[in-house]
Amino acid sequence: MNEQGRVAVVTGSARGIGLATASLLRERGLRVAIVDSDLEAAKEAAVGLDPRGDTVSAVQVDVLDADSVTAMVEEVVSRFGGVDVLVNNAGITSQGPSQDVTDEAWDRLLGIHVGGTFRCSRAAFPALAASGGGAIVNLASIAARVGLPQRLSYCTAKAGIEGMTRTLAVEWAPHGIRVNAVAPGWTRTRLVDDTIKRGLINEARLNALIPLGRLAKPEEIAAAIAFLASSEASYITGQTLYIDGGVTIQLPV
Repeated sequence: MNEQGRVAVVTGSARGIGLATASLLRERGLRVAIVDSDLEAAKEAAVGLDPRGDTVSAVQVDVLDADSVTAMVEEVVSRFGGVDVLVNNAGITSQGPSQDVTDEAWDRLLGIHVGGTFRCSRAAFPALAASGGGAIVNLASIAARVGLPQRLSYCTAKAGIEGMTRTLAVEWAPHGIRVNAVAPGWTRTRLVDDTIKRGLINEARLNALIPLGRLAKPEEIAAAIAFLASSEASYITGQTLYIDGGVTIQLPV
């Protein structure tokens, strides 16, 4: 699959699924903006993908701030001439009893996930429409489909992203913009590894709940994102692709 010359913006891409996605898109010929709140980490990731900096750029953004998001898109357009692909990956997580969730914590998590996805999509809309075949891929989660105790804010946010994906897909189709989402299950990221090491997750028990018997690799999520962003998915829009090893299709007995 060769997507030579197209431009992709990947938020939250200094590490984890975002970095795996940026790496795969670069491998397939796209020019890539590594967009993250941590500029130094973004720069390090960008150098790792292209030491000369000809095809990869690091850009800082605060997805909670509309002006910051607008400036980010303007910087990418100035650097690369446009935007063909937007991957809305920026996010955080939280855990705790639902009755103890504060307004501040609730607003911050939904503001980053739902608000950030909206703000980045809105800011990128003119460039995506101008590209004549733009694609947005949002990061949902199995948390959008199943109830996860003590993760109320996260589950709510991811369900909201699925709804946003469908609505934008219908509304922006006349502009040539496709909008889809991926919904990863448990994935082998640094955050999950740290959680396992701290004993907050029992990996053996978790693997036993997954029909395929293991956690996903970030590269497996990236492959699905890259497909939905590519011309091979030119007739797919408004869909959420679950990449979860089968965990959401079963009723354990």
